[in-house]
Amino acid sequence: MSVKSRSLTVRLLKETVTDPEVALKDSHRLQKIDLDGSPDGKILYAGQVYTNLPKWCTFFSVNDQHKLSSLLGAGAGALLFTKVKVLDGEEEKERWLAISFGMGHHALNLDYVQNGFGKRVALNKIGKGLVKSLDTRKPEESTIQTRVQNSKSADILDFGIEVERIILHSITGKCSVEDAFATVITGNNSLKLSTEVSFSTLDTKCAEIVKAYLSTDYQSNYPWFENITPIKDSLLTAGLDAVVVQTLKSRDTSLIHLAPPEIVDYHNHEKFKYTTSERNEEFDEINVNDYLDSVDLDTLTVEDLKRHRVRVQAGDSERFFDKWRVYDCIVFETVQDGYLFVFSNGEWYQVAATFADRVNQFFNEMTQCCLDLPDYTDGDKDEGGYNKRVAASIANLLHFDKDLVSFKGERGRVEFCDLLTTDRQLLHVKKRGYSSNLSHLFFQGYVSAEALLEDPNFRRQIRETLGEDQLHLVPETKPTPSDYEIVYALIHDGPQTVPFFSKVSLQATCRQLHRMGYKTSLKWISRVSGNG
Repeated sequence: MSVKSRSLTVRLLKETVTDPEVALKDSHRLQKIDLDGSPDGKILYAGQVYTNLPKWCTFFSVNDQHKLSSLLGAGAGALLFTKVKVLDGEEEKERWLAISFGMGHHALNLDYVQNGFGKRVALNKIGKGLVKSLDTRKPEESTIQTRVQNSKSADILDFGIEVERIILHSITGKCSVEDAFATVITGNNSLKLSTEVSFSTLDTKCAEIVKAYLSTDYQSNYPWFENITPIKDSLLTAGLDAVVVQTLKSRDTSLIHLAPPEIVDYHNHEKFKYTTSERNEEFDEINVNDYLDSVDLDTLTVEDLKRHRVRVQAGDSERFFDKWRVYDCIVFETVQDGYLFVFSNGEWYQVAATFADRVNQFFNEMTQCCLDLPDYTDGDKDEGGYNKRVAASIANLLHFDKDLVSFKGERGRVEFCDLLTTDRQLLHVKKRGYSSNLSHLFFQGYVSAEALLEDPNFRRQIRETLGEDQLHLVPETKPTPSDYEIVYALIHDGPQTVPFFSKVSLQATCRQLHRMGYKTSLKWISRVSGNG
């Protein structure tokens, strides 16, 4: 009797789960079903996950909706829990798999589901060069996901992704012809596979799935996979949130700060305040100390951080409007039980220790620019004001205001730099802030450096802004990149560091610049109170 090919969606319950019933939501509506023969290690729950009046009924009047009340949109579903005994090394272990049918997965409490299970199985089982699509995102852009697909199967590196800067959200591919595990696999936290399987052969297939999960083959082929792992365990995130609150209460602002969770155009956002601020209290930028001054630290909770808002005044309006949750503006890193945990854009991530060590070593060993620059003061208002003041006071600095010296070409809008020294140092100046802001700055430096080498029109337009005695700084012909130093100048008021994900982005950008032949360096600009 032939076995049909079916599509299965499988999740692995955490190792601590010995009774799968605890993995059901308290509000689930499924009923336990007695399976024929009461097979050992299998428990079935099935039923209507939901029964609601179809949404389209609300198009009609209330009276007419009553006439349609017999029309119910029902979501049927089931969960089959299957126990698997596998060898993990020399130790035999029992693990529960949850196989969902229809809408059954909605009844699962994801706190009890193994994070990243499907991705690990897929990376271990997809054949060499047989990847079809990838869903990825960068951790500093938690709301932006990217899907890359190939018209034919390919190796994962053929998709052009920067493996050390991305989180793999999902992967789809095929098993090799000789591997009967499955034909097509999609792995994220769950595993979806098309395979020949029946109820009678399910135990064998489930054992293969768990064995594939426990395999460490992926570590040699994809060593970057678990560098950065989003945390979906609500118990763990609750504990980490408590560390955030305690840090805020201690007012140790060397460990935590606030920054906009997206790129902000300060020409259009002139003032900020908090929903907890005094009525007439306004700020030029968001700052953790200003927020802490506005709240009762003794009673501060995570719920407060999620309820309190940063309010923004647009440049063309006198009104303030709620923009971001304070919770989403927090930038924080902490080491707990030997692991680095990073909080960015309202999400927690766990960073592999070896990866964190490599990134921190690169950052700590970066060349420090020896250029002598004055402090940033309140009188500067913003980076543009600082750049203009510094260029006017230092003879060997040229100011390139972005509104005057910004070019459009094949690469789109390219800003050359903020300041250029007569020693060919290209300074890109930014207040230290959120990872996405800094990543934008680093990328801006890379695009400018690439255009300087490859775009004659770009060089021509820069030369048109220079005096006769300055033309040697940007030659007509392709310049020698080793003559130039790309300087990332960061304005700060605290320890000389940046968020971890900014370090990851900086490392990747500097490596690209080094490959082109450029020198790179960091410059720290102290921020002080007063007008200087």
